[in-house]
Amino acid sequence: MGGGSALETSAAAAATAAGTATPVAPSWEEAQRALLLPPSRYDPLRHACWAGGRPAPAPSYSSTPTTTPAAAGGPTPYAHVAACLAALESTTKRLAKEDALTNAFRAVLAGAADPRVDLVAVLYLLTGRIGPEYERLELNVGGATVGAALGAATGASGARLKQLYRELGDLGDVAQACRRTQSTLVAPAPLLAGRLLAQLRALAADKGTGVAARRQAAVLGLLRACREGEVKYLTRTLISNLRVGANWRSVLGPLGRAVLIHRRTQAAAAAAASSAAAAVGSSASVSAAPPPLPSKAELDAAASAVVAAYHLCPCFELLVPALLEDGPEGLERRCVLTPGVPLKPMLARICGGVADGLRQLGPGAPFLAEYKYDGVRAQIHLLPGGQVRIFSRNCEDRTEAFPDVCALVRAAAGLGATGGADGPEAAAGARAGDGDPRVGPSAREPPSATPRRHHQQQPTAATATVSLVLDAEVVAVEWVAAEAALAMAAAAAKAAAAAEAGVPAEEGGEGDGEGGDGEGPDGGRGAGGGGCVAPPYRLRAFQELATRSRGQVAEHEVTVQVCVFVFDLLPLRERRSLLPAALPRMSPGRVMTATAVEVQPTEPPQLQQQPGQQQAGGAAPAGRRGGRKGPPAAEAQGGAGAGASGSDEEEEGEEAAGGAIKRDYCEGLRDSVDVVPIGAWYGQGRKVKWFSPFLLAVYDPVSETFQSLCRCMSGFSDEFYTAARERLGAQIIPGPKPYYDTGERPSVWFEPTEVWELRGADLTLSPVHRAAAGRLHPGRGVGLRFPR
Repeated sequence: MGGGSALETSAAAAATAAGTATPVAPSWEEAQRALLLPPSRYDPLRHACWAGGRPAPAPSYSSTPTTTPAAAGGPTPYAHVAACLAALESTTKRLAKEDALTNAFRAVLAGAADPRVDLVAVLYLLTGRIGPEYERLELNVGGATVGAALGAATGASGARLKQLYRELGDLGDVAQACRRTQSTLVAPAPLLAGRLLAQLRALAADKGTGVAARRQAAVLGLLRACREGEVKYLTRTLISNLRVGANWRSVLGPLGRAVLIHRRTQAAAAAAASSAAAAVGSSASVSAAPPPLPSKAELDAAASAVVAAYHLCPCFELLVPALLEDGPEGLERRCVLTPGVPLKPMLARICGGVADGLRQLGPGAPFLAEYKYDGVRAQIHLLPGGQVRIFSRNCEDRTEAFPDVCALVRAAAGLGATGGADGPEAAAGARAGDGDPRVGPSAREPPSATPRRHHQQQPTAATATVSLVLDAEVVAVEWVAAEAALAMAAAAAKAAAAAEAGVPAEEGGEGDGEGGDGEGPDGGRGAGGGGCVAPPYRLRAFQELATRSRGQVAEHEVTVQVCVFVFDLLPLRERRSLLPAALPRMSPGRVMTATAVEVQPTEPPQLQQQPGQQQAGGAAPAGRRGGRKGPPAAEAQGGAGAGASGSDEEEEGEEAAGGAIKRDYCEGLRDSVDVVPIGAWYGQGRKVKWFSPFLLAVYDPVSETFQSLCRCMSGFSDEFYTAARERLGAQIIPGPKPYYDTGERPSVWFEPTEVWELRGADLTLSPVHRAAAGRLHPGRGVGLRFPR
């Protein structure tokens, strides 16, 4: 902290020399270093980097009231944002990053003319976004556009830019290097945070003929207006790659702390001014000191309140005004669940097996074990009027890609052909007719249920639901004809009878009952165990769902049919009992509740504690609710951590109630594969000096070829990258060997000289990788998902 002390001394000396109460603005580098000071030593008015006008003077704690009116604050410059980003990039310490963000927000609150507007702009610019995730505001400015504008702004040639990029690996660093060699006769007008955000949003919204030229001209104007360190971070913002580790998770806690500190400071200043005014005309003297910071518990509570509010209302434009008006303590009342505004999902914690999952939940805690479906996580909102909106786990709006899901949900909610703004084709999903798989169930369709299992339950009253929010999984399905469904049921019943009699089932007799990729009652296999009628559908693998278009499609253009498996009705409390009433016309294979088994342990399980692992207490279940790909274990009674305000990045120690058990997490079930690196790409950013990712292949002794299996860039240490760069760099060859079979085109190719052990989540069909090509699919090979 020696640098900080020198900075404070320098600023104080400058203010004294100037002979005025208004401090002299520090340089950009000094402001950057000052942001890393502890909040107790940071002065948001003396240390802030303000261009184009100073903020209002600091509150006076003198016994003599001043008669000079406070100067109006000015707009927040982008230089302040850039200084904060530079401070974040200069340290790897989490607490130092939190202090820098807290101090940056305090400076905006204390010095901006309109903190409500400027704080929103600063939040978006610090996180590299220009709007809420669910509004699909993307800059879509490519590196080529930014590179051309950078060359025009700095005078650097294309060859020079390419050389710098190969050396530095980051376009922002390239822009900064070019900027250092350029001088201007007249300093440009400063970039202002609020105005810059508006310009970036206009850039993202620009469409039509000539948009490429207009974008390049707009980017050129912005780059020319940059000062000092601004060009580096503006360039990174334009290409959506800030590389400082700031995101919505990291800014929310410091935002709550900054607002609490600012409100306490304002209250203390007002009290001091009132005491000083009362002392005027009397001989009594009043002395006051700057207020102390709130306690750590108070600061942490403010941070948690902002995080919880953002999960319910992930929009800075709505969160910031509520926070400034009512403080952190008022957010619970102001920020509530609103259909149409997605909630941040809660991700399940990894469990190393059933025993580990029970240990995390706590001894004797009742829980719900649900199937893990191999599909796409969806948060489905039914709005008043029949409009349906679908959001991904990242809160991205995916409504246009799933018009069939919109129709299915409307039908399940009992809205019939009621259309909504999600598209005119959605109304077709409620057409009557037994042959249309998109319609709700008929009176002849029986419910699918077994004792103590939470499946499909059809309510007696088919009342329409006005609005709801569902947490669900969209899974690819194949509907089968009635004859095939009867055959599946007969095969399952035969297998069940054989099992009950202790006679082994005939070979292949259980295959039809399993329904392809189906599971339990949802896929046909459970029919043998409970005597249920086999459903007229089969679950399909995730890779088939992945073939659907990710963009806008009409309902008649859908090539892969889906079923919506509903986990939760948000908020989560009493959710299971409310689901049948909220979706009165659910039907098998279209919209269903997720299959689950409620487990009530009769006594606390005696689980052996693993070395180095703390004993879990019964009052603090350690799982996280909701992040399924369907986490199979969740607390049945829905504790505090199971609410809709939970997070996938909660502070350590908070309650949560969900865990995910996957095959590649469990000892004894996961496996590895031997692979050979045959190529690689040059790394970017921090990995510019290394190879990353690597192209890995398996050897086929029949065809005597190396067939690519995956790319891999996870699980490697810096030491491994350095050693691999040296070893494999000596094995580079001009092009691929004739016996390399891959659809990839890496930057460099290697001689096949090393064998690595690799793990992954699952195998999937791939249009690019060629492992086992032609054996499972006529035109595709096998690829490894999530390799590490």
